[in-house]
Amino acid sequence: MKKLYLLAKEGKINEKAPILDKQEIIIHASMEKVWQTLVNIGEWPDWYTGVTVRKKPKKYEAGYRFKWKQNEFKSKSRLAKVEKPHTLAWTGSILWIKTVHVWELREIEGRNTKVTVKESLQGLLVTRFMDKQKLHKALELWLNLLKIRVERDNPPREKQLLRQKTPSRKNNMLRGIHILSQNDAIGKKHDESPRYRTW
Repeated sequence: MKKLYLLAKEGKINEKAPILDKQEIIIHASMEKVWQTLVNIGEWPDWYTGVTVRKKPKKYEAGYRFKWKQNEFKSKSRLAKVEKPHTLAWTGSILWIKTVHVWELREIEGRNTKVTVKESLQGLLVTRFMDKQKLHKALELWLNLLKIRVERDNPPREKQLLRQKTPSRKNNMLRGIHILSQNDAIGKKHDESPRYRTW
């Protein structure tokens, strides 16, 4: 496990492991926002389906341990590299299976973030419980859930502007009620076809 930890400290996985995978995704948010969501291990269950954090690290620094559960698999992990806001890496053990997990963040054009995740698995009979396709799907799910979480809390600027320019139905109704109330206050009568329609 010591050799794997040294690899993780360098932001590397075990390229000779029997099972490994690497994937990427673009998230429309700053690196700082993505990092804040990813590194906060205690809040993973809020957005990562099937995950329970049994014990979060006392500090988000290299050497600190945490325990978590993904579906039926319990993992004991140790942070190996915490380089804000670029690299997050840890080693872990699930029964006799040893893992190395590395996240890398890089800012690209338009203050978007390219997120790369890679993982290696090794150990006795590891191929009986896991294969490259299963790992691929697991990492793909994790990336997509991270993207959904970050972009939900931090929508692209175009959507923010659209929200500002497009009044909600509730706001339209309140504005219409206010106008009708003003008319009543100055003694104006309204027929069955109100002058101000808000929906």
